Amino acid sequence: MKISDKELMDAYAAALKLALDHELIQLLEEEVDKRKLRQLVENYSIEQ
Repeated sequence: MKISDKELMDAYAAALKLALDHELIQLLEEEVDKRKLRQLVENYSIEQ
């Protein structure tokens, strides 16, 4: 199952905000990088 880019960004921002497990955050970061969304996530996190 694949989640949308927006869902991935939401999950990543929430994981950081809630200070969830480092391994989970790392997995989300790997997917962000795989999709080449790093800049989008950084911008999205600022807007939240």
